[in-house]
Parts: sequence; structure tokens; C-alpha cells
Amino acid sequence: MSVVEVVSVSKWFGSLKVLDGVSMRVGWGEKVILVGPNGAGKTTLIRIVIGSLKPDEGYVRVLAERDSIGYGPQIPVFYPFHRVFDVIYYSLRLAGFDAAESRRRAKEWISVLGLNPNAYGIHLSGGERKLVALAIALARDPDLLILDEPTEMLDVSRRKLVRDVISRFRGSTLIVTHDLEEVKLGDRLYFLNRGRVLFEGTPAEFALRFGGEGLLVETWTAAGFKSFAVKSLGEALEALRALSGDEVVEIRVRKPIPEDLSNLMGG
Repeated sequence: MSVVEVVSVSKWFGSLKVLDGVSMRVGWGEKVILVGPNGAGKTTLIRIVIGSLKPDEGYVRVLAERDSIGYGPQIPVFYPFHRVFDVIYYSLRLAGFDAAESRRRAKEWISVLGLNPNAYGIHLSGGERKLVALAIALARDPDLLILDEPTEMLDVSRRKLVRDVISRFRGSTLIVTHDLEEVKLGDRLYFLNRGRVLFEGTPAEFALRFGGEGLLVETWTAAGFKSFAVKSLGEALEALRALSGDEVVEIRVRKPIPEDLSNLMGG
């Protein structure tokens, strides 16, 4: 069963169709990456998932309770004259935690993410705001974590820190990014461009299909379609042996599409 299910969602802004029949799912405990160039419709889709926008067509089902969802927006906004500690503390109080537990969790995540608890919102850089938003999202120990461009505006060391924190999180995760380094964090990913899902699969399959080395094995059996990302013909043969009990209708073994991924990510 999926914690998030997006079915045939379309969205218009005036005459502009931003999302075009998008379907997507996030399983319990699964890390899913939504990757694509700027302007692909990623943030619009996330706003529909969290309920701040309504789709014009299709529907979204989220099984996690609202209080068990941690959300880190692309552009966090805080009160300019509140301290970092206060922002995290009061977000926990509003989520239903008592004063002592809110204080403990705020201190814990301030320490983990290397934040200054006494810094005021007005003095925070864009990257520091991202870290505060991540602390707020994770401090409530959510069942579902949704992050929109979590490493944007961060320096190299802090990007690594955030990726390490995300990789250790054991709940369901949906990460929106245009940074290909984040692809490695996922169990599965969707590539979105111009409002449409152009690819769904594992990070290994994505790397092979869009400019990596190796082979992509695609099979159609009586049970349905299966694909395997492999590094050699020998691995391809091993993958096919695993299908020996199925009625194989068609097999394709091919090189990845010879298309430069950086150009694709540019739109």
C-alpha cells in the first residue's frame, strides 16, 4: 500500500498547463525522488500533494495523518525577529508536543544541523533557512517527509550533511530536486519535464537510460513488463535466467539512449 498516491493529476494556471496527467506513488518506508529541470512542474505537484493547491483533474490520496507529515518548502519563510530556537520550538508546540519535549527536540536538531539557536530570522542566509525548515520537518519525527530542493543554496559540506541526515531517515520520503546528486538517495525516482512523467524506475535504471554506461534489459512476460539495469551482457543473461519460470513474450537488450543528461535537465 502507498502512503502517497497521485493519479492522473493535471493543473492549469490560466491557459498554461503545468501538469499533464501525472501519476506517482510513494510506498511506506520508501524514498522517492522527483527530479527534473526548473519549471518542470515539480513544486506545483508537491503543493497539490500537501493540499495547498487543488488539481483540476485527477486526485491525490495521502494516508499519513497531517500531524505526521514533515514538509520543507523550497523557499522557507519565518518571522524575521524570532530566534531559530523559538521558530523550531513553537512549531513543535503547535504540533502538539509538550514544552519539555519541544525544547529537547529543538535543541537536538539545532545541534545535528549545526544551527545557531540565537540567530534571528532576518539574519539567516537562504541556506540557513533551508536548514531551519529541515529541522522543523524532522523534529516532529514524521511518518512522511516531503522536501522541496533540500540542498539548494547550501555549501558543499552542508549539502553532504543534509544528504546524510535524509539517508538515515527511516520514514517515507519524497524529495523534489533538479540536482542529480540527490538521485542517489532514492529507492525509486520519477523524471518530470514540461508537466509530464517521462521516466519511472530505479536510480540505476535512470543513470543507464540517460547517458550512463551499461545495458538496459526490458522484458514483456505474461505477468507484465519488467526492466533491469545491468553493467554487462553477462549480468543481462543472469537477469533473464531469473525469468525462466515466466512466459517471456518479448526481450530487448539495448544501450542507454545516447543523450546528454545535462542538456535534458536544462529543459
